Amino acid sequence: APRQEAGGELVSSSTKWHKHTVKVFSMLKRNIAFEEEEDTEKPDHLSYNSLSKGCSRRTAVGVFFEMLQLKTWDFIELDQDEAYGDIKITAGPRFAESPPTN
Repeated sequence: APRQEAGGELVSSSTKWHKHTVKVFSMLKRNIAFEEEEDTEKPDHLSYNSLSKGCSRRTAVGVFFEMLQLKTWDFIELDQDEAYGDIKITAGPRFAESPPTN
């Protein structure tokens, strides 16, 4: 069964996250500024192309999958101006929240 399933149902944002989801979210939180944060040194967005530069194809695909999961749960926003173009990653409505640990 796919790792994002639990008991036949898709995992929700309130159940314990997979370690890869937590890792990607933690990395995004370290690198993207959000409203509740005082650190103005961080940019307000990241580029997927720059994020995945130098990564293996497998790693880049894994990060992309986790970003889609985080977007589904409103933790990040993803914008793409054109097909196959770069993807802009910004903080979503729930970005300041912590991953569930239950």
